[in-house]
Amino acid sequence: MDNSQWVLWYQEIEAKKLKVVEQNNKIKNDIERRHDRYVEREEEYRRQINELQNQLRIRLATDVGPSEKHLKQDEIDYLKKKFTESIENIDPKINKFLDD
Repeated sequence: MDNSQWVLWYQEIEAKKLKVVEQNNKIKNDIERRHDRYVEREEEYRRQINELQNQLRIRLATDVGPSEKHLKQDEIDYLKKKFTESIENIDPKINKFLDD
């Protein structure tokens, strides 16, 4: 190979290198763009999830369906019964204490 052939070969390699560098830069920019878009979408999804969770908390706190009313009434009745039993148990204890 003479000098001119080496120069041509070098120029071909340099041109190939520039194409590869250009492709790498495009890929790098595409990855950065996709990453940024991913982060933006994730933040938006998190905001939507938080908003929906807040709405659900509010709805559960204020919206009581018939079955939930029934359950709450059962709880109230149970607590009333226990309270009444406790009060009824106090009288014998007080009388016993007074007798002693």
